[in-house]
Amino acid sequence: MHRLVITLAVVACSSSHHGNNLDAPSSNDALASDGSSSDAPPGTGFTVVHQFDGDSGPGLTACTSIGGHCDRPDANVAADGTHVVQISWQHVNIYDYAGHLASSTSLATFITNAGLSPTTAAGTPPYETHVVFDEHIGRWIMTASCLYDCVMVSASADPNGAWQGIYLDMNGNDPGIHLGYDKNGVYLSEFDANAHDANTSTYSYADFAIPSAEMQWTGTFAPAHLNKSSGTPLDGQPAIDHDTTKSATAPAFFTCKTCPAGGCQNNANFAFKWLVTTVTWNGTTATYSADQLVDTNLGSTASLWLYNAPLAVPQAGTSVQLRVLEDHRVIDTVQHGTHLYSVLGSGPCTTGCANQGTDTNDLFFWVDLDCSNPGACTVAATAKVSDPALHLFYPSVGVDSAGNSGIVASAASATTNISLVGYSHLAADPAMQVSAPTTVIAGTQPYTCSGTQVSFANAVGLSTVRDPLDGTKLWASNGYGGSAAPCVWSTRIVEYRLQ
Repeated sequence: MHRLVITLAVVACSSSHHGNNLDAPSSNDALASDGSSSDAPPGTGFTVVHQFDGDSGPGLTACTSIGGHCDRPDANVAADGTHVVQISWQHVNIYDYAGHLASSTSLATFITNAGLSPTTAAGTPPYETHVVFDEHIGRWIMTASCLYDCVMVSASADPNGAWQGIYLDMNGNDPGIHLGYDKNGVYLSEFDANAHDANTSTYSYADFAIPSAEMQWTGTFAPAHLNKSSGTPLDGQPAIDHDTTKSATAPAFFTCKTCPAGGCQNNANFAFKWLVTTVTWNGTTATYSADQLVDTNLGSTASLWLYNAPLAVPQAGTSVQLRVLEDHRVIDTVQHGTHLYSVLGSGPCTTGCANQGTDTNDLFFWVDLDCSNPGACTVAATAKVSDPALHLFYPSVGVDSAGNSGIVASAASATTNISLVGYSHLAADPAMQVSAPTTVIAGTQPYTCSGTQVSFANAVGLSTVRDPLDGTKLWASNGYGGSAAPCVWSTRIVEYRLQ
């Protein structure tokens, strides 16, 4: 039986020395290619509790006529203690906790039923989807790029019930809606072509903060206070905060990274900074802070990490490569207490890498930002996670109720099909330690669609969420190589715990 074997290289700062230590923990081999669950090896801190297949692609014939984002899942998942909901550009699927599919509705039909138009201004199906269950208000929230940018909210905690939607903004179809929430509000951001932020090159976003009470619609969903801030940093990722005791005046956070002049994707050895924006409430009015730039070294004393444009990823058994250039942004952010946890994909640094060290494959950075002083966040812990044999891409981070941090990422190479791997940083671990990888599922087939390069995953909508009924469990979803048929992408829904 084929198993995926991975060697991890973690380069991290030391609390007493600002150079880097190179660790190469032993490989882990925790899951068979058939997807059967098993506990992770002792000491990794990452245990798969349960997993099952989610939505899959319609095939080459269908994609030829459908167009849009048919070649990728655009999938995301959330859970409420009873239901698991996965949304892709294709379907809204509702599962029970055993992985049985209870219902499946096309996303276009779902958006129509919520009172909105699913077809984009370009005439394509909706895309770049996101779903969360906001346990503070007992509502499901979904977003998608449709005629404009659609935001849809359930009438109750039951995802099978009624939904209503609004267009977030009426300024045209703008891709890339990011979604987060805390006890006080729901936070969204979308591409803003008409504004400029100096720290994220020539483009920016518009951020929105909606009071939680206005998301609990009765009769009609029509929030009165969108609290829009235009010209905010590009790809600002609002944090998810599960704290049920959060005060009404405690800030919410958006995070991203700085970009050089000319764009955020095609950069070489760019010494980026973390970029943090806070949102504070006064009744139904939200106030946004100015951009806060945070150096990437421990204690934020200097820059450490160098961003490079992600490489195209080869696959076993085919010359078709994966396009993962959209992995240039902070994919998700989680707040736990006064700390923010994020991951950022990057290509390798090959020369002039200073303390970061050299690599040959795509990698990601993990960071723990201490924002106990919201106006002066600092890096409490950080690591570069790379592998000499595998490209790592589209990571997603979650934090359990004990403050343990988990990451699920995709992995592939010229000899390995797209697989999913998991990492952990436990609250009791040394400050700069990330575990060796655990195989979540080993891919069995290369993924192809049309052309010599295909897109994969959901570049702007991945997130890992905590189970609201069991804070020791986290849920994530991502794509893997599960079918040899062209344009039949495969997704996996994973429940895991950290120990």
